[in-house]
Amino acid sequence: MFFCKQVANALAKNKYEDLSAWRKMLLKTHVKLCAWCGPFHKDVMQHQVMARHLCQHEEDIFASNETLDDASKESMKTLLKNYDKDQA
Repeated sequence: MFFCKQVANALAKNKYEDLSAWRKMLLKTHVKLCAWCGPFHKDVMQHQVMARHLCQHEEDIFASNETLDDASKESMKTLLKNYDKDQA
């Protein structure tokens, strides 16, 4: 079993997906069982997976040149202004 600091170092130095199957299993086990660092490192692992997915599909996502129509833009602006007022 890893210690919290070892998990942090492994995730900082390596991408989660690039780790060996054995190290992934040990990291997952520690993250699931550790009350102190588990939630944080679970998020770190998910963010690494999301970033990898974005990099793989970045061209498809941003190449479409789709834009919102003016009515949708105004609707979103209104919703954001109302949200800011509610939060204040």
